[in-house]
Parts: sequence; C-alpha cells; structure tokens
Amino acid sequence: MISQAQLNLKSGTMEEKKDQPTMTMYAIRQNPCRVTDQDDMLEFIVKNKVISCPYGHIGRYRENFLRNIQNLDSGGQDEYFRKLNIGDIILVQFKQLREVLIVRVESNCKTKVFPDFFINYESPEAEFPFNISKEVKSEYFEEFSPVYRDISILARLQKPNWWVKNSLSKISLDTRIEWIRNRI
Repeated sequence: MISQAQLNLKSGTMEEKKDQPTMTMYAIRQNPCRVTDQDDMLEFIVKNKVISCPYGHIGRYRENFLRNIQNLDSGGQDEYFRKLNIGDIILVQFKQLREVLIVRVESNCKTKVFPDFFINYESPEAEFPFNISKEVKSEYFEEFSPVYRDISILARLQKPNWWVKNSLSKISLDTRIEWIRNRI
C-alpha cells in the first residue's frame, strides 16, 4: 500500500498543523515508453523545467488523458499525475542514472510541442516508438508533445541506495522525508 507523506514546511515535522502549509512528496521516473535516452531526458527536464506525464506522450494515451479518460495500461500513474497539486515535491529519477532531481510542481497540466525533442517510430503504423531523444533517428518521427507540468528544480543530487523504483508513487513516511527535507 502506498501511503501519503506530508511534511510541515515551516517546522519540518511530520505532524500536520492546520495553520501551516503541507506538501505531498512523490517519486516519478522519466523514461517515456521505456525507450527514452535518459541523459537526453535529464537535459530536457533541466533545460525546459518540466516533467512529463506517464502515458501522456503519444497518440491515444495523450488524447485519453486530455479527455479525462484513465489509461488502463498506466496502472493509475496518469491519474496520480493529474491529481498533483501545485507545490507538491517530486523526486525525479532516471533509469540507469545515479543522478536525481528534487522538484516542486509549479503549474497545472499543460501540453505543447517541444521542437528540440523527438519521438522516433519504426513505421507509420507503429503505436509505440523505438526511441525518444534529442535526435531524429527515423524517417517516421514527431516532435515531443507531452502532457507536462512546469517545475522548479530544488536540488540535483546523487541517487541514494533506498531510492523508490516505482514510476510514479507517493513516498512513505520514514527517514526518506528527513533526507529530502535536509536537501531542499
């Protein structure tokens, strides 16, 4: 079971106080379709100050999200992304990279075309890409146009050993909260 982690922003304690703001923390992996060049994605996020929605990158998945239809293949990750609040803290991780980002959500969901990032397909009929990167690697490509949220980057750190492996999940109340609080 995934539990909600809330941290009192003024005192840094776990107890919730009605007169002080709290934030919810999540972990998200930015590896769209499991074929995204992770160095390119890290660079894309830092440059554009955005995180993209799981299952909000391509075709029918993006359209479903925009129409408020849950993507059943997503395991609820797209719904978590939709329900994030401005001010929530997200620990952004990358497959096979030791670097992580701690970011704060700064906007509601948006969509636009990012002309410096590409989704590459093997054929015009392919539903899923074989590569997403800053390079065009196929004659069948489109510019990256995900559902995304604006972020501010609070910290860029080396990934600790206890790091969560789920693509998008809430962080449980334990020493992870203290580790994060000491870094933002």
